[in-house]
Amino acid sequence: MEVDSDAEMQNGDSASQWVGIYPLSRSLREPHVMELLEAASVSLDHPLQLVIVCSNDRKNNYCTLKLQSVDEAKKFVEKFNGFEMKNNEGRELSVKMLQKKKEFSQEEIKEIENSKCVVITNLKHGISEKQLADHIRKETKITPQSVEMRRHLQSDYPSFAVVQIGKLKDTKKVMKKLQMSSLQGQKMWIKQCSERDMLRNEHLKGCASMVYLKHLPLDTDGQTKIQKMCAKYGEVKFVKLMKDKLGYFERTAKVEMSSFKEADALFDALHETKINGCTITTHYISHQPASNCLSITGLPKTVTKPDICELVKEAVDERPLFIRINPSNDKYSNSKAIVTFSDHKFVVQCFMKLNGKKYGKKTIKFREGKPMEARLVEQYKKSKRVKMENLSRNVTEQMIADHLKKYSKIKNPPKMINLVHHLSDKNKMGFAFVDLQSHADAQKVIDNVCSTELKGRKCWMELSSDFDDRYESRRGKTNTVVLQNLHRKIDEDAIKSLCEKHGDVKRVALPKNKDGYPGGIAFVDMDSNESAERLFNNLHGVKLNNLPICVSFKGRGRGRGRGRGRGRLGRALKQSVLKGGRGRGGVRPSGSKFGGRSKLKSGSTAKKAGKTAKKGGRKKGGRKKGVKTE
Repeated sequence: MEVDSDAEMQNGDSASQWVGIYPLSRSLREPHVMELLEAASVSLDHPLQLVIVCSNDRKNNYCTLKLQSVDEAKKFVEKFNGFEMKNNEGRELSVKMLQKKKEFSQEEIKEIENSKCVVITNLKHGISEKQLADHIRKETKITPQSVEMRRHLQSDYPSFAVVQIGKLKDTKKVMKKLQMSSLQGQKMWIKQCSERDMLRNEHLKGCASMVYLKHLPLDTDGQTKIQKMCAKYGEVKFVKLMKDKLGYFERTAKVEMSSFKEADALFDALHETKINGCTITTHYISHQPASNCLSITGLPKTVTKPDICELVKEAVDERPLFIRINPSNDKYSNSKAIVTFSDHKFVVQCFMKLNGKKYGKKTIKFREGKPMEARLVEQYKKSKRVKMENLSRNVTEQMIADHLKKYSKIKNPPKMINLVHHLSDKNKMGFAFVDLQSHADAQKVIDNVCSTELKGRKCWMELSSDFDDRYESRRGKTNTVVLQNLHRKIDEDAIKSLCEKHGDVKRVALPKNKDGYPGGIAFVDMDSNESAERLFNNLHGVKLNNLPICVSFKGRGRGRGRGRGRGRLGRALKQSVLKGGRGRGGVRPSGSKFGGRSKLKSGSTAKKAGKTAKKGGRKKGGRKKGVKTE
């Protein structure tokens, strides 16, 4: 973790339990800070809330810590601000109170407190793993399962070790017995850390050219050993010895081979190989570890969500929670799908059973996708709204109602059906949002209706987010009101006529999504905040073309961002329209006065384009072969 120490220390006016200490010599660690706390007769709130990181200048350490009370924080600052600390290169400490910082949650603390893995810091630079293990055994009668020493690559700064212990009670005993005790003249600081990740990501075999070699010897020389060792299995394009942000060797090398096949050979051959008494392990690099999302490329242009569902069900016994299709374009000739499951294990099963499979005439490829935000997952777990897709052009609301009655097994009829067809392209399939009486009904509809045929096409069902936030906190602060759940045939004149009863309407915009479908949403700028409030109070729930209007204030930000639609209107509204985002999930007011900036016209966008042209853009050229230490 890197920090801008000057920016952090400027936050010192606000009273909190947090204190910042700067500058600290790189040789000063947690035991030195604990001695200061003892001298001031104050205590840490929790051992995990003492953190030492490297400042941006790479020359000093910076410490943040949380004390047990605001009064203790004030007392500590008064005592040591301006103090000249021993072994701090003659510099005075700047000690200030900080604004409340992001800290470990109670759930995170509980998880770490149940860990059997500890980090021991402030060890003498030359101490060996055997010496530390023997010391632990002698003082506590407990033998560690493993000890892995970490040393600084360019200096004799204090080392630290990652120690794995067999039982939790033994872990607590080691901490209690050895905390702040001395080993070869230096006091040790011990704290629990998250369990070490032992996943090798074997499911990525055949999909990755990059391999991690872990648990390397301390004296590893990348040029003379790693590259030569890996060259037996193919062409080595790149080797990098990994270090953390404080400059300590992580006992890991990242190796890039010239092909997937060569990476697979390296992965298999070097695993559990012994080098200088160390047993190294091999791991594929997962860019989205434990993700529940799967990216599938190489799909034909005509692929549908039911088709993809049938494909993945060849490998797993769970229907995907969500499927998103990115159609082909000028850059990509094939379609791409993002499939979301309930658990990472289903992603692994798809890799193991389907990767390299032919779909039609082409071979499909898999990658781990970015997982869905936990916040959205929680919203969908409570949602009473479903989205029904892949509907034929001639499908009507009544047909959908009859189809649900036949297959869904729900007792209560839907509260509302909002059917959307493309306004001009008859070849594009329609979709509908259906509001049910409960989340249980919504789940029944998905379980029983998904992949059933309606007018010759298999329909796809998935949960959609409810309109549950009307942004009432923006009352009196904005003159823009957002109308949602609008019928596809509603135009600007109808909206203006409806809203004029509550005040003068300055502008109306009806955005479409990126594929040209009606967005089912309108932005209305009233002449004043008071008019917006009247509209907010009186129009919510009013039916227009037999659909109840959902009225909210516009959230903070611009609220009319350009960007790619996600296919789920509820998500688009929440992430882009109401929260003001300009990125993914946005809907664009097509042809309206709110259309945003035009590219390369007058203004800042043109200036930025000019600057880019002058700079000449990014230089072409790949990485050089060889060894790099980072």
